[in-house]
Amino acid sequence: MDPSAGLFASHSYLAQAGEPEHPRELRRLRFVGAKEAEVITLCRPHAIGDFRTARRTRLATHDETKAAVLAGRGIGALPLALVVDELDAGKLVRVLPEWDLIDRQAIAAQALAAAPESLRMFSL
Repeated sequence: MDPSAGLFASHSYLAQAGEPEHPRELRRLRFVGAKEAEVITLCRPHAIGDFRTARRTRLATHDETKAAVLAGRGIGALPLALVVDELDAGKLVRVLPEWDLIDRQAIAAQALAAAPESLRMFSL
């Protein structure tokens, strides 16, 4: 699995809220993000699951999500490329690092693009 995205939080948020040990614990934590999803899909070798989140603050962009996460407002699902410097500097922590975040919409779009024209019901 390509770990191109994950869940991230600041040290201050995790010190206050506690760090989850399993995705089932995500529903007790505050999320901030550019998507409205209340269920996220996570996977690791030999396991995949949908997990409910709660208390989402909706933001318009990944940059706004990153700023909110850095400010300690909650956990954010972000592309790894957007937070690599903050991870290296110790400003952010990857939450549940053994689990990768799956974007089901992106997977569906890739599958649709790869399907033969005769099988497509929708166009991209």
